[in-house]
Amino acid sequence: VRVFVSTAFEYSAGSTDTTTIHRTPYAGPEMHTITMGVGVLTGWGRGLQVALALRVAAAQPNTVVVLFHGGMVYLDDLVPSAAPNASALPKAIVSFFYPGQAGGDAVMDVLQGHVAPAGRLPYTWYRRGFEQQRGAPNDQDLRSGLGITYRYYRGTPLFPYGYGLSYATISLAWCSDAPPPTTIDSARLVADGIDLCVAMTTDAKAVAGDTVLLAFTSVEATGGSRGQRAPQSQNPNVSTAAAGCPLQTLAGYTRVHARDTFEGQGSATTSGRMHVEARRLACVDTAGAASVLAGKVRIHLSGPNNVTIVHTLTVTGSDVVLPV
Repeated sequence: VRVFVSTAFEYSAGSTDTTTIHRTPYAGPEMHTITMGVGVLTGWGRGLQVALALRVAAAQPNTVVVLFHGGMVYLDDLVPSAAPNASALPKAIVSFFYPGQAGGDAVMDVLQGHVAPAGRLPYTWYRRGFEQQRGAPNDQDLRSGLGITYRYYRGTPLFPYGYGLSYATISLAWCSDAPPPTTIDSARLVADGIDLCVAMTTDAKAVAGDTVLLAFTSVEATGGSRGQRAPQSQNPNVSTAAAGCPLQTLAGYTRVHARDTFEGQGSATTSGRMHVEARRLACVDTAGAASVLAGKVRIHLSGPNNVTIVHTLTVTGSDVVLPV
């Protein structure tokens, strides 16, 4: 039997004492699973909720931290990649942001495994100290320093833009009956864009739920007058980008519903389609003109659990300046 308990502060909001948490019944080993509901409450900025989560996890390893928040909060001390020497960390962190009136039902459906989570992170989740690395707060150039936003950031975030996990084990492949083109003329690309079709296969015991697939594009540097930029370390699928081009751009997305195969009927394959307009592949020069450049475009299609497939599209012909 799985037990979920939403823990609350056992001390006043102004207190810094978290030492009594191990003596509360909420954090005892008799609980199979503990769910902590935390977020934008008094004390996060002073590290109280993180300290509380660590102490609960030390008392009961099967701890799930559930976040209710809007903007980013620092989770470095709760994530293995940022706290490799921590003695006890929560088994999972689930971000529900502000789930609304039906949020309680949605939270419990996901936590109890009735529905697979489908969310994808809507912004880059930076590591602690990002503000100092960024430099002057009034510098509005997205490319300055390590850059900012998923399009220009060259550092290693805690979680990249579009990150998300699922209970299902999935694999992705381009649709065999509608593969993406390998070559397209720039004029045709501007007129028609391109269509992408992806086949997603889920394992035989997958929990029913939607899956959001994201298509990112990167215009690769080819040398010459367009020059190069440094690669973006947060996404290994991003190569060096042509000057004036972002390191990557979200070019399209689709939501795929995988049928419930929990009864052991075998794996299930469903397909998703998306249309990518030429403007999503454009690069902007210092004068503000947007152009589709001849050369190579990498298309990396991202699913949950860091599953990705990559395709290279060669754009032939001449550069095309897009109308304003």
